Amino acid sequence: MAVLKFASGFLLASRAYELHRDEYLYLNYGQHLAWGYIEVPPLTALQSWVTLQLGGGYFWVKFWPFLWGSLTVYLVARAAQRLGGSGWAVGLAGLCYLLGGFARLNFLFQPNSFEVLAFTLVSYLLICYRQKERAGLLLGMGAVLGLGLLNKYSALFFIGALMVSLLLTDLRRLLLTRALWMGAGVAALVWLPNVLWQLQHGIPFLHHMQELHDTQLVNVSGADFWKDQLLMCLPALWVWVPGLVALLVYRPLLPTGY
Repeated sequence: MAVLKFASGFLLASRAYELHRDEYLYLNYGQHLAWGYIEVPPLTALQSWVTLQLGGGYFWVKFWPFLWGSLTVYLVARAAQRLGGSGWAVGLAGLCYLLGGFARLNFLFQPNSFEVLAFTLVSYLLICYRQKERAGLLLGMGAVLGLGLLNKYSALFFIGALMVSLLLTDLRRLLLTRALWMGAGVAALVWLPNVLWQLQHGIPFLHHMQELHDTQLVNVSGADFWKDQLLMCLPALWVWVPGLVALLVYRPLLPTGY
């Protein structure tokens, strides 16, 4: 299914269209490598640099979002398998991702594709830790979160949500373990060069966010946001909603310590 995800991006795309305007912006970053930019951290620029070294052709521009998307499908399927899902459940989980709005997200050369992969990988590692408590998994989570922060600042929201989710289960005990804080230290060290760059340049990211708020987000409401999320995941709603209800009310599925 991961191979299908990767190949379909090339097979179904019409070459009659040029790259999206944002893709040209991110591709240009590869000619100006730095530890930060006004819009995003530097991880996308590194991909752009590699792309340009390989000739900067269409295949290599699209290679990154297709790669991150295919790895995400693999992790979604593996997570379903680790949670005890049958072959039917594994296939269904993969299809929910393949047929959702993520098809568009994983088509464009933007930070979003790696963002979703990073969040999915952290969640998968947490599932692995739940099944077999190994400190190395927490260090791995820290490394992935550090890369997520080097990719897009919205990783901070995911980290906040992750902390809240830990507090709602018996995994709150992780907050008292050395391994978790070592993982947090790994994430901080990976992110540190970009933090220093932002501080040295007067935190231009805040200026960029204020400009976005005043020009593009001024008329966007909370209802619009949730509507977009539902539309993006529309093919998966018939699996997602019953699964969420079951998780909240079916006793055998309730998280331990909830």
